[in-house]
Amino acid sequence: MKQILCLIFLLFFTRVYPQQKYWIFFNDKSDTIGLPNGFNEYAIKRRIAQNIPWQISDYPVNEKYIRGIEFKVDSLGYESRWLNAVAAWIHTDSLSEIMTLPFVKKIESIGMNAINLTYKKVTKKQQENEKKLADAQINVLGAKLLQLHKLNGRGIRICIIDAGFLGANTSPGLQHVYHRNGISSTFDFIRKKDDVYTGSMHGTYVFSCLAGKTETLQTGLATGASYLLARTESVWSENRAEEDRWIAALEWADRQGAHIINCSMGYTRPKYKKTDLNGTSRLSKAMNMAADKGMLVINAAGNEYNSNWKTIILPADAEKVLTVGAIHPYTAKHAWFSSVGPTADGRIKPELTAPGTVAAWGRKKISIISGTSFSAPLVGGLAACIWQFYSDTLTGTKLKQLLIKSGCWWPFFDYKLGYGLPIVELLFPNKSSNITWEIHADSTHLFIQFSEPVAENERIFYKIDKQPGEFEVYGFIELPRGTTHTTLAWRNLKETSDKKLKETIFFSGKKLWIKWRELQHEVMLP
Repeated sequence: MKQILCLIFLLFFTRVYPQQKYWIFFNDKSDTIGLPNGFNEYAIKRRIAQNIPWQISDYPVNEKYIRGIEFKVDSLGYESRWLNAVAAWIHTDSLSEIMTLPFVKKIESIGMNAINLTYKKVTKKQQENEKKLADAQINVLGAKLLQLHKLNGRGIRICIIDAGFLGANTSPGLQHVYHRNGISSTFDFIRKKDDVYTGSMHGTYVFSCLAGKTETLQTGLATGASYLLARTESVWSENRAEEDRWIAALEWADRQGAHIINCSMGYTRPKYKKTDLNGTSRLSKAMNMAADKGMLVINAAGNEYNSNWKTIILPADAEKVLTVGAIHPYTAKHAWFSSVGPTADGRIKPELTAPGTVAAWGRKKISIISGTSFSAPLVGGLAACIWQFYSDTLTGTKLKQLLIKSGCWWPFFDYKLGYGLPIVELLFPNKSSNITWEIHADSTHLFIQFSEPVAENERIFYKIDKQPGEFEVYGFIELPRGTTHTTLAWRNLKETSDKKLKETIFFSGKKLWIKWRELQHEVMLP
């Protein structure tokens, strides 16, 4: 009678599809004594630094169980230590027999789904100066301050899970990584080969937003990090994806000693519904488990805002994942394509935002492209630099919280923007400034006076709430280096709304919240 309802469903489902891919889950593991095999020195060091004990999920699947089913299935896929399961192609006629095996706990369909890799190349008419954009996308995340601290991600291992890295090994902007032997390991989970320089160029663009650099142009912040490249998705088979490869890559990254995992892809329909975005899918649980192993896991929010889906993609719904949305690189407004929150169970997603229109290196040249796929690695590069600064005193979980609390809107949020763009000054221990401000307002303006000149180019952020989780107006005031005072005209507030506000809309009696570094203040509009 074991798992009868599950079996009935599987048999019904496979009347139409006689051979499908399934997870076969096992009851237990045989050998969980001593150090689990397959973990390199970097993985062990990361565990020790974060005081993470070895768990049953770290040990391999029982090899006897694999041998017990291999002749009852059509072919085997990847094993998962974390799920204590193996993926396999199984014919309908074999399901009942496999379910009766005493060591089999349950069988679940993996299913297949269209991978979301949407991004857009900007047309020639829309193109702007690549150098200007490249500078903007890293400077808004504190590139100059990071350089002052000599931070570039050195000593940090970053795993990129993507659909291919076509031309990455010949890309002008990534040559410096290869010249210094900065690629720690690669694996193609589709072809089961080390060569990942095939398939899509999407992963190459993502890589560039982490590490891109030439003598004259820099596109990412983690130019000194070491990299693990994992190809898990194929763009040549109708974009049909299998989650066992993604989960296998997460576990591989763990054993290879990754500190940070970047995933700039995800799933929506037809396999998933919006109600599934509650963090309980197998893939979302695997992403959470990767975080439990001490890694900072970052996922792009998705590019679905203008579609019927609108909301974030899976597994960006995972609770322990840092989900990153996109903003305009110059105005800091919500990017027109960036998926929004909340999750189906009401959690705040995305948590952070970064520029979503970027300059990125492809196989031969630099291009201007758009997508949350590129916002995520920009934040990942910042995270690598901050982890380098704190070294072994920081954990993946603490780093995630540190990044979130550095958001320009923290402790407030908008479901389009999360807690906002990270303010890099707030990520360092000496974040408190000796500079104070005096603020007053009259019927036409807000006036801000600083006690001494601002040392670097910075921003004051401001917002007016419409309702919880939605700003009616938001924006920033530029503070050039040396600024001693600044103003904001009330009549200009309507111009900083995402929507065109009619002249009849007034903000009288509403609260304007402003923030500079750690200083916050509220002003009642006259």
